[in-house]
This record gives sequence, C-alpha cells and structure tokens, in this order.
Amino acid sequence: MTISYCSQKKRKNRERQIQLENLIRVTEELIIDNIDPNHILVEILTDLKSELEDLRENQMNGLLIRAKAQWIESGEKPTKYFCNLEKHQSPTPIILMAYFRSGSSFVGDIIQAHEGVFYLFEPLRSHTTRFKLLNHTSPQSISRFRNKTESIQTHLSRCELNKVPSGILRDMFLNRSKKARQYNLCIHDHANKKYDHKKTCLQKLLQSCMGSEVMLIKVIRLSFSILLKLLETIPKLKVIYLQRDPRAMARARVHFGMIRKKTEIEDVTNFCYRLNDDAKVAEKIKQKYPERIMSLFYEEVAYHPVIEAQRIYKFAGLKFGRRQEDIITAMTTTPTPEKECRKMCTTKVSSKQAEEWRKTTPLKFVHVVDQCCRQYYQRIGYKDIPNLHLLQDLHFKLRFPHT
Repeated sequence: MTISYCSQKKRKNRERQIQLENLIRVTEELIIDNIDPNHILVEILTDLKSELEDLRENQMNGLLIRAKAQWIESGEKPTKYFCNLEKHQSPTPIILMAYFRSGSSFVGDIIQAHEGVFYLFEPLRSHTTRFKLLNHTSPQSISRFRNKTESIQTHLSRCELNKVPSGILRDMFLNRSKKARQYNLCIHDHANKKYDHKKTCLQKLLQSCMGSEVMLIKVIRLSFSILLKLLETIPKLKVIYLQRDPRAMARARVHFGMIRKKTEIEDVTNFCYRLNDDAKVAEKIKQKYPERIMSLFYEEVAYHPVIEAQRIYKFAGLKFGRRQEDIITAMTTTPTPEKECRKMCTTKVSSKQAEEWRKTTPLKFVHVVDQCCRQYYQRIGYKDIPNLHLLQDLHFKLRFPHT
C-alpha cells in the first residue's frame, strides 16, 4: 500500500513538473513577444518558477533521506558521513560588499587570481533589475523582494546553484568569472546538444563550485540589514567590505545618470546617507563577528596590490604564492589601450586609475559631496578638499592614516 502511494505521488509530481516547465516556457515566450513589459505575466512567471523550485527542493530532500537510509542498512551512521561530506565539499563563502564604481571588479579579479576561488560577478543584478522595472512600492512587495534576495544569497553561499532563478546563471555578467563562464560555454556548445545537456552543464558547474576553496560573491545590490541576517544563519560566511572615496563614486554616478543636475543635492545626500548607514551596520558586525568581516579601501589596493592581496588571501584562508603575485603584478602594472578597455576594465595601471577622477571633477561638485557626506567622512576619516590645487595634487592624501 505504501509503495503504491509513493509511486502514485512520484508520478503526479513528475507530471506537475513537466506541466510547470511547459508553462514557464510558454510564459517566457509571451513576455519576450510583448514590446511593453506585461507585469501580470511577469508575476505569473515568478509564481510558476517558485513552485517549480519548491518541487525540485522536495525531490532533493527525498533523495537525501533515501541516501541516509541506505547508509543505515549498510551498517553506517549517516550523521557523521554527511557532516564530513559537507565539511570536505563546502567552500568558504565570502561576500564582496561594494558599491557602483567602487573598484569591485578590480578587487574581484585579484581574488580570483587564485585557482581555488569560484567567483560570481553581481549575481543579484537580474533579480534586482526586474524588481525595479516592476516599480513595486508596497510594503508587501518590498518584503517579498527582500526575503527572495536573502533566499537567493543563501543558496549562492552554499553553492546551491540549482536552487536559484535560472536568469542568474544566464546573465552575461557570469562571463566575468573564470570558472562560472564555463556554464554558458557549455549550454551553447552546439556539438554537445543532447536532451539533458543543460542539466549536465549545471552539474559540472555545481561540481566546480563545491570543489573550490572559496565561493566569492561580488554584490553591489545587497543591503547590510540582509547581510547581517546572512551572517547569523551561515556560520562560515565572511564579508569583505570594500569602500572608495565617495567623491570618485559620486562623479561616476553623474556620468551614468544616477545623480542628475536638477536633483543633485538630493541625490548626493541620499547616496551619502546610504554610505554612512552601511558603515554603522558594518561597525556592529565588526563588534559581533570580528573575525568574519574585513574592511578594504580601493585606493590602498590600487597603490599596493600585492600587499593588500596577501592580506585578503589570509582573511579568505587562501595561500598566496608566486603565481598569484605574478598575475596580480601584471594585471596592475600593464597599461591597456583605451579602445581595448571596456567600462569595467581591470588591466590598466591601477595606481593611476584610482586617482583619474581628481583631474576632471569640478571643484564645485567636490564641495557638494564634502558637505553631504560630512558624517560619513568623520566616521571613515576622509578629508575635505578646500581648493583646486589640493584636488589635483596627487601627493595630498584624501584620508587620514590609520582610520
């Protein structure tokens, strides 16, 4: 009777899975065919994918239970086996917390110079972009978004790449990772087109992640409040908190239309509030988990890449050898022609690139940032720039030492 029930339930689950996969495919095609985004279709697609993820997770839990039962029948204790397996296979998750144009691409490439690092470049991008496009402002929508963000980040930190929305793994930003880019190469390999080739590609990606020493996740779209919760629920999680002179980041935001001339004071003020609020939460994290968070300044890495890389690797539990030193030295001292260097290029002379903004930023705008970021300056140790001479004098240090 029990076997019959289980077989019937398994068949129904399989039928529902096929139905969900077909509905998802059709809905995605309808969304693509619409010139204007259809919010109702997007919501339906989200619900369908969520149900499919839950179904697959239940299937995986069933497999684990049956696997443990087999070990008991063989006279083994499953608890010790699975704990040892997790200890051996699970890499140390590290979140690189950064901001737009804060030098995070540069720092990410320095860390993934180690062959034991599995790197994901802004995996929350598609998830966050979709939420912004839908323009949801209700407290319920924001709460669901935050919960989903926390869930995705938790799965990523545990190398559970099969449990995150498929759009994350299809994002072109995945190609910034030396290891993760192999997934897109695999699924688009026409010589490898077979019925379940995508599943095979995903399995290879999972194996690559689980076989690494460190799982590095670079994010510029994660709130510190969510980060604090993740630190409480993932004991192995570590954080690298990357900061950069706010005047340089604000200047880049003007260039990309994130700070507008008509609302300049308001936009800069909001940006500075976020920096200061994040810094306050980071201080609380440092008090509670002193060994699990590392503060890093982009300018220090740019001027002293090898020394700072050694410090980063020590924090991450990675060995720093001659190979890594050679890669990082070449990456930070070899100039690349401007026409060959994209917006997120990391092969320019790093010390020169870090101060480039000081030559082109108007002094008036610098004073706006100085005024709006006053509290953040006091907390972190940045100096005001009183005149044009000091702005362009690269010998004038913009941050007090030992802060």
